[in-house]
Formats: sequence, structure tokens, C-alpha cells
Amino acid sequence: MNNNITLEQVEKLRTHANVSYEDARAALEATGGDMLEAIIRLEKEGKTRGQAGSYSTQYAAPAQSGQDGTGWQYGQDHRGPSEFGRQLKRLWRGFCGLVRKGNENNFEVWREGRCALNFPVTLLAVFLLFFFWVTLPLMFIGLFFGCTYRFSGPDLESTGLNKVMDSAAETAAELKKSINEDKNNNA
Repeated sequence: MNNNITLEQVEKLRTHANVSYEDARAALEATGGDMLEAIIRLEKEGKTRGQAGSYSTQYAAPAQSGQDGTGWQYGQDHRGPSEFGRQLKRLWRGFCGLVRKGNENNFEVWREGRCALNFPVTLLAVFLLFFFWVTLPLMFIGLFFGCTYRFSGPDLESTGLNKVMDSAAETAAELKKSINEDKNNNA
């Protein structure tokens, strides 16, 4: 090391410019210990690596976004997408996966031993979200008119959901039967 360059200077430059000890020492020796000149030299040589929250003094073409007319980039830390952006992408991928699964599986309405209606689970979810005041009563009334509901597809067919649907249909049939018996006994 040069006599007027200290380990503290090398460490400070190394930390600030995110370079090796060797590069920091060489830059300081070449600039006579001038810290600013050493940083500029390292940037011109392309040896600096951006750190979180760091700013660059390199000139960039003003045609790129995120810059003012002078060509300097302000407040850019070059880390890529922000944490919020990554979470938003993750949420979007999860939503798209859910829609894809909903489109692969179907909701079926059965009556008199045959499938009367068949549509994707995604459509059922949309109906339940936006038209629940119509969808739920229609499904409930359908149970009393002999309709049964089933889920089919690779993800929902083997689950216990169809057992629940069968149980609801059986309960509705028993309730209908008991109402008819009470009506016949009172008449």
C-alpha cells in the first residue's frame, strides 16, 4: 500500500463501491488517495456492483424511463422488481393457477339419472360471488325438484365434496318426503 493510503480508506471505498480490497486499493493508489476520483475510476472501469439503496453516477441515455432530461438516474437502486412487485406477481400466478384449476374441473347438475347441466367451476365461483342472491336459492330449490349436484374433474372428483352434495340431496329428499306425508295425513 502507498504510505498515505490507510486500511480504513480501502475498507470505506470497498464497502461504498462494492468492490474487492484489491480493486479498492488499486483505485486509491492510482488517484493518490482521492476517494471521489477512486469511485469514478472504478465506475468507468465497470468494477462497481450496485448495492441496495445505492445511487449511480453513471450517465444513461434520457430516452429510458425513470430518468429526467439530463440523463441521470435518480433514486434507482437496480435491484430489479420491488418486494411489492414480487408479491403482486406471486399473487397473480396463484390467481391464474386457481382459474386454470377451476376451468379443468366441472360442476354438474343431475336430474333423473342424467346430466342436465355441466359448466366449469370457475363459472360457478363467479355466479356465487356476484349473483349469490339468485344462485344459492336456485340451487336450494333445485334440490326439492330432484336435482343433485356433483363435481367432476382431476382435482375435485375424488374429494369428499361429492359426498357432501349427495348428503344435501338426500336431506332435501327426506324433507320433501316428510312434508308430503304430513300434508297427506292432514288431508
